[in-house]
Amino acid sequence: MMPMWRTMTRSAAAIAAIAMAGGIAYAQARGAPAPRRHDVRIEAFEFQPKELRVAAGDTIVWTNRDMVPHTATDRSGKWDSGALQKAGTWKMVARTAGTYEYECALHPTMTGTIVVR
Repeated sequence: MMPMWRTMTRSAAAIAAIAMAGGIAYAQARGAPAPRRHDVRIEAFEFQPKELRVAAGDTIVWTNRDMVPHTATDRSGKWDSGALQKAGTWKMVARTAGTYEYECALHPTMTGTIVVR
């Protein structure tokens, strides 16, 4: 099944971006911190950092620095980056609080954890 973000039309993506910007402005007006970007490097067959703590609404970006493809795949099946080639990136917005254990589906000894507060 294709992730929803991959099937959105340009107009739907534009509407979503406007709505998200409005939500960010509202949250900032209420004193909530603005969403942040967090980077995870895939390098030397490891996710770096191995554990990442983020707030709901933050964006996580994985970048493959290895010569071989890797994935970032939630062990419970909620999300999957698909194969990331060298220099490939994939991003996800953390929406729901919880602890998410993930791995590379191609190299299952590569593991990481995302904690969303």
